[in-house]
Amino acid sequence: MKDISLTISGLLLLVFAILPGLPGERLYHLLVGANWREDHWQRVLRLLGFSLFGVTLYARIAPIVGAPPPPYLSPAVFQGSVADPNFIDTLAIALLGHFAASGLGGLLAGSITRVFARLFSATVHPSAWDHFIRDYCAKGQRIVVGLESGEYYSGLFDMADLSVSNSEREIVLREPAILRRDHAEYVAMGASCIFLSSKLIVSIAIADKPPMLGKDITSSQETDCDPRESNRQGEIKRLRGAQPKRSTGRLRHR
Repeated sequence: MKDISLTISGLLLLVFAILPGLPGERLYHLLVGANWREDHWQRVLRLLGFSLFGVTLYARIAPIVGAPPPPYLSPAVFQGSVADPNFIDTLAIALLGHFAASGLGGLLAGSITRVFARLFSATVHPSAWDHFIRDYCAKGQRIVVGLESGEYYSGLFDMADLSVSNSEREIVLREPAILRRDHAEYVAMGASCIFLSSKLIVSIAIADKPPMLGKDITSSQETDCDPRESNRQGEIKRLRGAQPKRSTGRLRHR
């Protein structure tokens, strides 16, 4: 029975050792981005690193602010703390401080990585795709997307998948327009947004100036001249033709 309790305590300690590292990992990814090529053991190792930083920082600050020490530093301490009637409160406060300190560690690690990348003219992101989308494509910015078919779409950037493999890099555009080569202008598609699959995308460019937009491609084709205007012009011509012609000859005097 004692061995079983030690095993359960060990499993709980393992959970408490990894779980508090999640805030640090999340903040680190927000600043740097996730590398989809890395192995799972690398992420687990980073989680342990943020968790270890968090518990160390909390253990240093807890006596200063009067907070309880973490009761899960070792199986023996954990088993001895379970009998305490205030165990739940102590555990909750310690975990809260542990999570907060871990998040601070992720924030510091991401910020330091970005500073070093700027000093050495490098990128902190795991791929050129993440670097382009995160640092250059702002939401609502006009971009031009080239497809394998030779078509070009222009629209307002809405979102794109990040930290994913090449086959999962989709883009959503708002107010899309398609290039009509015969008129050398972009024609509005009449749709609020469009989804472009990664299998179709070849290139993406940021438009410094809004492209020239033509008529709505979904509207009915109109002639260059308004029919009402044509009827009006024809009526004017008929009225002019009905008027008597002025004589241009000279009058003869008898």
